[in-house]
Amino acid sequence: MKIQVTGETEPDTIDVTGGQAATVIDVTAGLVSSVNGQTGGVELDAGDVGADPAGAANAAQAAATAAAAEDTTEQIAAHVAATDPHGDRAYANSLIPIDWINVRKAPYNAAGDGVTDDTTAIQAAIAAVGANGGTIYLPAGSYLLNGSSGLSIIVNAVTVRGAGAEATKILVGSGFTGSTAISVTGANAQIMDLSVSGASSTTTSNPAAHGIAVSGARRLKVDSCQFWYLNGYAIRALATSSGSTSNPHGTQLSRLRINQCAGGIYFLGHTAQGYAVNSFVTDVHIQQGGVATGANANADGVRIEDAWDVLLENVIAWMQAGTGSAFHVVGNCAATFVKNLDALGPNSLAPNVLVEDGANGSPQNVQISGGVIQQGIVGIKISGGAQHVHVDSLRIINNSGHGAQVDGTGVGIYFHKIFFSQSGQGATGTNYDVNWSGTATGHILNCRFSSPVVSTGTAGVQQTINVASGQSVRVLGADFQGSGAASTNWFTNFPMVVTRVDGNNMEHIGSLDFRLPTNARVSLRPVAAGNNALAINVNGADTVDRFRLLGSGNQEFGAGGSSARDTTWGRQGAAQIGTPDSDIIIGLAGKGLRVKEGTNAKMGTAVLVGGVKAVATTAVTATSRIYITSNADGGTPGWLRVSTRTAGTSFTIQSSSASDTSTVAWLIVEPA
Repeated sequence: MKIQVTGETEPDTIDVTGGQAATVIDVTAGLVSSVNGQTGGVELDAGDVGADPAGAANAAQAAATAAAAEDTTEQIAAHVAATDPHGDRAYANSLIPIDWINVRKAPYNAAGDGVTDDTTAIQAAIAAVGANGGTIYLPAGSYLLNGSSGLSIIVNAVTVRGAGAEATKILVGSGFTGSTAISVTGANAQIMDLSVSGASSTTTSNPAAHGIAVSGARRLKVDSCQFWYLNGYAIRALATSSGSTSNPHGTQLSRLRINQCAGGIYFLGHTAQGYAVNSFVTDVHIQQGGVATGANANADGVRIEDAWDVLLENVIAWMQAGTGSAFHVVGNCAATFVKNLDALGPNSLAPNVLVEDGANGSPQNVQISGGVIQQGIVGIKISGGAQHVHVDSLRIINNSGHGAQVDGTGVGIYFHKIFFSQSGQGATGTNYDVNWSGTATGHILNCRFSSPVVSTGTAGVQQTINVASGQSVRVLGADFQGSGAASTNWFTNFPMVVTRVDGNNMEHIGSLDFRLPTNARVSLRPVAAGNNALAINVNGADTVDRFRLLGSGNQEFGAGGSSARDTTWGRQGAAQIGTPDSDIIIGLAGKGLRVKEGTNAKMGTAVLVGGVKAVATTAVTATSRIYITSNADGGTPGWLRVSTRTAGTSFTIQSSSASDTSTVAWLIVEPA
């Protein structure tokens, strides 16, 4: 016998009689709706044994299908209404370490809905952390701060952690009247994986408030966070005067995105701490920074003030409003090192990068290496007493005024391997790729200048480099490639020393001194005797060099311009020097030829004895022209002649008077 039971709530006992001994069958199925297709009072007879009454199976299948459909409808409705339809959040919550404090759970019960003020709930969770610190977890959601104060971390080793910068958001509401969303005065705090944002997407519509501020506490770490629409700085790290360790020593800021905030990152040291900050910034993107109105107007993208030892790497700082700079070093700063800086300014409003004095002193040892500086009223400005500033291996381009401006008094300002281009895009005033108008000393090394040299009122520069007259500036390895550039507009005044590269040539302007120790030398090594070793060309304007020193040692001279060189001077043979093609002219009265006298000389005097004198000299040859004249008469002078000669040995002077004792001057000249 087959019995089909559907929908039974509690199991029933079914008695089967007749035939063999009774067998008890338990069927559990919930509320019973039919048995073998029969509803109401059901009777089964022998005909039902081994039978499947007509429609029983079909009815059972239909009933099962209807029940499944009803269950599916209910499940869909429950899925739509659920806040965690797939159980993802419940599963994620199950992974949270049990020692983390979840602000969404009792007794804190933060709403995270972006409407309820969660300040009190989150602060209570922070307060629950013990003296040894702990982790406050903010699950995905929007946590509104809308009261008179933000969150405060006052104990050490507290971590505030979100579910990701896109998932966990701390909102500064329109009713917020505090100064900072998250204030940190405890050491070793960490804030990560969340965002801090103004509630309005219009920055100036949000309350004037900063995102995160650490004050007088060490080793804050902010990682993988975002900051949006804050009407203040995203992060401030400040020293105080309260104790010897009340500074942000060891602060680490990494993997941050700061978008449309009034300011980016601000470090401020204190004299009580010796201005020690000793902090690190890596992988930061500041975009559309700055506002022009309000309490925090004209803030900077990155501001380092009275702060020693701040190291930055991979920083993008793009400003769009206000008069703040993308990167600003001000006051008593030392050891500010930047590697890979992409700084973009608000065009005609401010210097893109600014290094300047402050109330507590001047910056020193500032190094910026790699990247691009663009679209400021000036690309980079170095002023006041700033010293030992090194700008290396980057592009300074598309600035409305000067590419670089040095108007201070410091020493050791260096621009090295810089590509200057498109300076003077504002087309107003007089602009330069480099305007070195102060008395600071320094070097411009291996730089290329590509801004067009144009007249005032046109986009470009009026001269490439402006250097104050007599200023101690050295320009070495310069390459002038801007359209319209020429030697007449490279400089307003020539610096102390200039070397210029142009294609295969290198040009030096200024004094050149070689101080050579014993056995040292300056060596010119042309590859062949007829090749040039040294040339003179006036201002580069001569078509033909007016002087050349050849590899042979010979010298060639000409009039310059387009005239060929026509005079040669050099070695004419063994122990011979002279000119093969020119006269020797002594053009000043009172000057002449002076010849050494002595043994075996070409010139000398001889005293006649009895009207005759043999002169011994190896200088006489068979073809020598020997000129003689009385130098001082003696006895009875006669007329003089050379009577005999022996080449290489001597010649004899003979007078027509046997009593002639005159002193005779003689000169030997050889034919060419």
